[in-house]
Amino acid sequence: MKAQNVLFILCDQLRKDAVGVYGHPSAKTPHLDRLANGGLRCEHNIVAAPICMPNRWSMLTGRHIRNHGCWTNGLLLNPLPPTLPDHLLHHGIRTASFGKIHCTPTGTQDPGSWESKARWKALVEAGEDLNDHTGPYLGFEHVELTLGHGPSNACDAHYGQWFRENGGTPEMMILHKDPENPEHSGVRDMPVELHHSRFVADRTSAWLRDRAGDGKRFFAQVSFPDPHHPFDPPRDAADQVDPLCEPAPIPAVDDLADRPAHYRQRRDGQWSRKGLKPNASHPGGIADEHVRTLRARTTAMMNLIDEAVGQILKTLDETGLAEDTLILFTSDHGEGLGDHGIFGKGPWGYRSIIETPLILHGPGVAKGVSDAVISDVDLAPSICGMLDVPVLPYADGLDLSGHWKNPSAPTRDFALIEYRNGFGDQDNACAGLVAATETYLRYEDGEEELTDLTNDPEEHVNVSPERPERCAELRGELVNHLLQTSNQYPDQISHA
Repeated sequence: MKAQNVLFILCDQLRKDAVGVYGHPSAKTPHLDRLANGGLRCEHNIVAAPICMPNRWSMLTGRHIRNHGCWTNGLLLNPLPPTLPDHLLHHGIRTASFGKIHCTPTGTQDPGSWESKARWKALVEAGEDLNDHTGPYLGFEHVELTLGHGPSNACDAHYGQWFRENGGTPEMMILHKDPENPEHSGVRDMPVELHHSRFVADRTSAWLRDRAGDGKRFFAQVSFPDPHHPFDPPRDAADQVDPLCEPAPIPAVDDLADRPAHYRQRRDGQWSRKGLKPNASHPGGIADEHVRTLRARTTAMMNLIDEAVGQILKTLDETGLAEDTLILFTSDHGEGLGDHGIFGKGPWGYRSIIETPLILHGPGVAKGVSDAVISDVDLAPSICGMLDVPVLPYADGLDLSGHWKNPSAPTRDFALIEYRNGFGDQDNACAGLVAATETYLRYEDGEEELTDLTNDPEEHVNVSPERPERCAELRGELVNHLLQTSNQYPDQISHA
């Protein structure tokens, strides 16, 4: 049986082990666990870039960041690259997106950025009905957006309108901060029913009911803004999670001494993507009790996402769409959550940041576990393969639909990751190769990292100094892979 439709469920800044089926001892994610147990759970899905916008573009285009052009957050690409929704729409498949897209800047003052806060505020001030502005956008025929994170975005876009129409007030968005916690966290006195995860589920379900009778195929992106920081669930959801039951972080002991300087600077609260702070805010890392609180807030947000997924799955069942619909669940990148003292995302090669969950469920998908390496640039070509449409042009990724149907089919030996920060020169740009049990990173200043997860599953040691021959081999493989995936867009139409 072949998939007729795709439901692409995306989280923001979700590490793999925050989901119950991937090993979290107290997460309440029965719906995601059911999808995984009835489908294919992938253990080594690797980001193309460990940061939001670049990797979202890689998932939407099947291209590496050098080739689609979005090399960091906050870029307004012109022209916009062709996307998977563009391609599917061309082949007669309806497209929609609900929640966060984040493929154009959300903080720009350029009103030409349709997804920007400035654009939405201009529409509100003009008295326009935001329901009239639902696409097309990036190949999506229909969009209903959330923007950014935190209270400053609550009144923006379709979520803000839905929030107010359903009784939401500014007071509900106030963050009641956890005391003495150096990372932004706390709770909001907001009913769970008004949280943006519920908005995403409600609007997706309404659209699916409308589609049930039209006889047309669809691709729907369902994109939750959580569990991205600030760690700020509604109070009722937070009260369901005991911080003492959260797993302790991997200690930030002496294992950062042989890593590049930005590891230690981030642990100490000095490094950020906006530049180095003059003083460290928490030398030696955040105290374990605070880390557990932040992890508990993440678990609470994850539980709300699972409830929302359950609502959408119920709608698929009720409308008869479930048996024809391929479901993918993943995240745009991971989150350090205090392991080795690191929070957030960015230029750190730990698996909590560069390896994301990937759950596949639906017609044609095998049941079981895949230990193969998959790259986020493979997702778009593989979706095309599952839908039996031509692979989208200029994709760098592989069509791994054969592997999704039969996990013994080959995939790739390693995935390419790339990072370059946009704020000044405090960062070393890096690129690397990620295998199932090995991570290699090369920085522009010549520094190298090599982590052997077979002998060091917690990733404490950079073994590059003691394995120069292996580093030389991987350095050559990296150069070859960068050359092999060089941009082939646009088409060459003549010899001169």
